[in-house]
Amino acid sequence: MRDADRLHRALEGIDFVIHAAALKQVPAAEYNRSSVSRPMCWALRTSSEACLDSGVQRVVAAIH
Repeated sequence: MRDADRLHRALEGIDFVIHAAALKQVPAAEYNRSSVSRPMCWALRTSSEACLDSGVQRVVAAIH
């Protein structure tokens, strides 16, 4: 999700997106929540903006 231009290209012609994020380092995330939540929020924002810009009709966000 760091490369917004690449994400925009990937979404060309796409109608439906499922954004599923999961914590990969659960013990580290429990210890230092802010270091995990900021990147996840950034990824959700980046993907949401890319979906809006690309005309995606439906987005489902499942964040664990």
